Amino acid sequence: MAGKAADTGFRAIGCGVALSAASAVFVNAALGPGTKPENQKTPPFKFPIYVKNIHKGKHGSDSGVYDSSGRVGGFTEWKVLYSLCKDKEGFLHKDTVRAVYDGSLFERLEQERKAKKESTKKK
Repeated sequence: MAGKAADTGFRAIGCGVALSAASAVFVNAALGPGTKPENQKTPPFKFPIYVKNIHKGKHGSDSGVYDSSGRVGGFTEWKVLYSLCKDKEGFLHKDTVRAVYDGSLFERLEQERKAKKESTKKK
C-alpha cells in the first residue's frame, strides 16, 4: 500500500509515470526491510513498510540537509526538487526549500497542478 501511496504522491506533484513508479519501488525497497518486525517473513519481491517501525527506516540525511560527514545526503531528491520547482530563469528559491521542510510544498505543488489542469480544460 505504501508503494501505491508513493506513486500517487509523486504523480500529484507533477512527476511523470516512470519517475513515480521507480520512486515507489525505490522507497519501498529501501525502507521496507528496515521496518520489518523481528521474526516476520516477507514474501519475495514484496517490500511492505511497517508504519509501527518507521523509525527504523531513518537514514543519515533525514535529520537535515547534510549527513554526518557534511555531504548533501539526497542528491536525487534535490535533482527532482530542482526539476519540479525551478523558476523560468532556472533558480530554486529559498522559500521553496523552506516549504520542503515544513511540508507545505507538496500540497502547493498539487494545488498548482490541479489549477493548471482546470485552466487547460476551460480553453
